[in-house]
Amino acid sequence: MSKQDDINNCILKYAFTNAAVGIPGALGGHIDVPFLAGSWAKMIYDVARVADRPMDMGTAVRVGAAVAGGVGTMMTGMKLANSYFAYTGIGTIPAMIINASANGVVTYMVGKSAGDLITEDDPDKLARRIILSVASHFRPK
Repeated sequence: MSKQDDINNCILKYAFTNAAVGIPGALGGHIDVPFLAGSWAKMIYDVARVADRPMDMGTAVRVGAAVAGGVGTMMTGMKLANSYFAYTGIGTIPAMIINASANGVVTYMVGKSAGDLITEDDPDKLARRIILSVASHFRPK
């Protein structure tokens, strides 16, 4: 397997884990949100390690927290819409599916963006890559 395959497998592991956490998280006042930020930090740390560009855990935590803050508005909107389904009693199962899917998809997009940036060879292009990477993973294709 190539290094890129290893990075993708690492990202998928976290995406599926966060999706699974989203199932009960839809019913428990969205207690999955703090877990997501910590999981993203660990994912970024692991992606860097797999890419042979290790970073210290403190840096990964700061990046994970910044990412959580950056996508927080979008996640808040999804969680509020999801709460409507869960707490009205008419859509508990759909709420669980939506929450799990949102957790998995957003985790995958965050991981792909991190992987793109961590494997960047030219530091002068990093700012441009940050913008392009985040935009490419958060827009519909």
